[in-house]
Amino acid sequence: GNRIMNERVQVTYESVVDDVAEYHEDGIELSAPIEAGEEIVGIITLTAPLNGVARHDIMLKNPYMGFAKFRAGFVGDAIYDWSVTPSDGYLKQREETHFAVSFNPRNPGVSSGYFVVETEDFKMTWKVVGSTGEYEF
Repeated sequence: GNRIMNERVQVTYESVVDDVAEYHEDGIELSAPIEAGEEIVGIITLTAPLNGVARHDIMLKNPYMGFAKFRAGFVGDAIYDWSVTPSDGYLKQREETHFAVSFNPRNPGVSSGYFVVETEDFKMTWKVVGSTGEYEF
């Protein structure tokens, strides 16, 4: 009797391991470089002095049921002078996630690109334009 029980436990354990592996495979796409989406939901323009910081806050909920693993990042020249916290985690449906987008210019002039938040179900893209203030947009 005992041996059969053990085998049954073994089988359930293996199927759990498979589920975990499949879950990780689902996330592989999110390790590819972030790309801007076709639809731009907004424009973030920030001005900061050289080596200073300007910040923009975005509150986001998951438009779909439950919660979804997300990643957030930048595309284009913006990758050098822009940062976001958090850059990954879970987007909840009922509770807003607070994204702090920061522009920290290391060179004078304009730094532009895109800020992207994506899950497996959707992608939101903002155009970002940062300036050190000496130049007009």
